[in-house]
Amino acid sequence: MSKPLVYGTEFVDRYCMMKGNKVSGFTIIELMTVVIIIGILVAIAVPNFLKMSNKSKEAEVMSNMHTIQLGAELYCVDYLGRYPPLADSIKRYLPGTLKNPFDKTDPAFQDASIGDIEGVAEYQSGSPYDFYLITGFGKDAQPVSITLTEGIAL
Repeated sequence: MSKPLVYGTEFVDRYCMMKGNKVSGFTIIELMTVVIIIGILVAIAVPNFLKMSNKSKEAEVMSNMHTIQLGAELYCVDYLGRYPPLADSIKRYLPGTLKNPFDKTDPAFQDASIGDIEGVAEYQSGSPYDFYLITGFGKDAQPVSITLTEGIAL
């Protein structure tokens, strides 16, 4: 009965040298090549991941805008055809989970007079309160590609 051969022992090393066999393994060049290829793949994938992450946050802003629109329409039903004069008037019609997708804080919406903040939807009402305009802002406070008004998406 023979003993099992274990690489790294003195017997196996001498046996391999006597027979002319090589102990198999990866060379440093092969390992460096793999590391470089992985680095190139990461360099390509990370910017695309960040771009898609911002797109998903902008989609969440659009979802928040639609929720605010529904709140404005519910207010209109309760107040006989008049839309809310300020964004704060809609709060009781909105779920408590409405958050800014870019930093997960309040406010997710505000009056248009306050200023543009990324991830925030702005509410603006007309003078006799018979119309409204909701505008959302994505990354770097750029307007998203949808504007909501009374009963219509533009």
